[in-house]
Amino acid sequence: MIVFGTRFFSWGSALTERIWRCSKCGHEGQFVQKSGMRFFTIYWIIPIFPVSGMRKMVQCPNCKTRYQDNSPAPGAAGGQAGSGAPIASPWND
Repeated sequence: MIVFGTRFFSWGSALTERIWRCSKCGHEGQFVQKSGMRFFTIYWIIPIFPVSGMRKMVQCPNCKTRYQDNSPAPGAAGGQAGSGAPIASPWND
């Protein structure tokens, strides 16, 4: 019996230049930058082909909550490192 499904896979381990604040646990500091895609899978773990586009996110190193990375590029207006603006809502996979 073959079981089919979908799963979101993410990768990346670079630290952000900007200081973020986690709205779940309150941690304030550098978060982990990640990219990811939703894949069609066999047995819920073997990715076969992507079913969504690439998404960028940041992950709290303390509680592992993921947030959509909607920050402006460094050097853009309002994109100063260390501004500490909280992120509105957690990532939904």
